[in-house]
Amino acid sequence: MSTEGHPGGTVYVVRENEGISYVARRFGQSWTALWQHPSNAELRRKRENPEVLLAGDQVFIPPIAPRWQGCETGRLHTFRLKASPLLLVLTLKDRRGRPFAGRNYLVEVEQESFEGKTDAEGRLRQRVSPKATQARLTLWPETRGYPETLSWTLEISGLEPWDTVRGVQQRLNNLGFPCGTPTGQLDAPTRAALGDFQTRQGLASTGALDPDTCRALRDLHGA
Repeated sequence: MSTEGHPGGTVYVVRENEGISYVARRFGQSWTALWQHPSNAELRRKRENPEVLLAGDQVFIPPIAPRWQGCETGRLHTFRLKASPLLLVLTLKDRRGRPFAGRNYLVEVEQESFEGKTDAEGRLRQRVSPKATQARLTLWPETRGYPETLSWTLEISGLEPWDTVRGVQQRLNNLGFPCGTPTGQLDAPTRAALGDFQTRQGLASTGALDPDTCRALRDLHGA
């Protein structure tokens, strides 16, 4: 376990593909309480999204305070742990960048299924279990040129900050500009994907990771 000593608690050193919900689950804590802890203020200033952390980031883990609950003896009692859900937010668009607005969707995560409709911008918002690491999304596009359904397997958490090469590769893949498995290297497939993205955004197609491209990528991806 990647931890360091700290008075009154522990400092956990984040590893690759870990977000705050994973860290909280590992230590049996609420991710919202962990993220909002005063000792994690510097981390909040550095990372605006709690699920987008970088390997090497440090999270303070406070000791778990015991809670006493009076119970009648001689009887069986059941206690349930309340966990703050994660909010899954996705924007779905067609090949021309037009939103799949008002379309039916199905999100399957762990043993639960959630049905709904995308909003006018093609966005869906769904609360899921903080334990979730994967989800299956099915969309009914109802659009000429598309099959009856579109399906994706979603990796929940594990997104690196947008200002890292690996984070850029993850976002390019998510936006439909495939560059292969994220390696953290600005290789030929990544430069080709960047060039395609730049052309689509009306930027000079250089394949370089310049400030204008980073801003456009961040704005379009949303995190």
